Amino acid sequence: MDSLFLDTNVLLDVIVEREPFVEDSLKVWKLVESGQMEGWISAISFNNIFYIVRKLKGADTAYLAMETLNKIFRTAALDQLIVEDALALKIPDFEDAIQYASASHSGCHWLLSRNAADFPSIGKPTVLKPENFLK
Repeated sequence: MDSLFLDTNVLLDVIVEREPFVEDSLKVWKLVESGQMEGWISAISFNNIFYIVRKLKGADTAYLAMETLNKIFRTAALDQLIVEDALALKIPDFEDAIQYASASHSGCHWLLSRNAADFPSIGKPTVLKPENFLK
């Protein structure tokens, strides 16, 4: 089964219904939820999403989002090897480096992000915006 890695911004698009991005991000989310694709997210996405959702919609909604993510997606652990690989990438946004290294170590074919241009293009995973992936 092909596997997708979803960046935090794609997940947030769905959880907080960010326009105009929610439609494409939700289509990708549903591919994972329906079992058509295997979906991965980084462990760091949980704390980043919780922080943002709690501020926007309250703690109860933030905890519900965590439970939902945990049920639908597989979680890539953040360990020393991921950090070392992220450091070696030397890209300006270290959070993006962690996402890329996590996707790579999880064996994902694609990493979907709205800021795809900020990631390296060095092989697998292929980085695409959700709308480009869906085409």
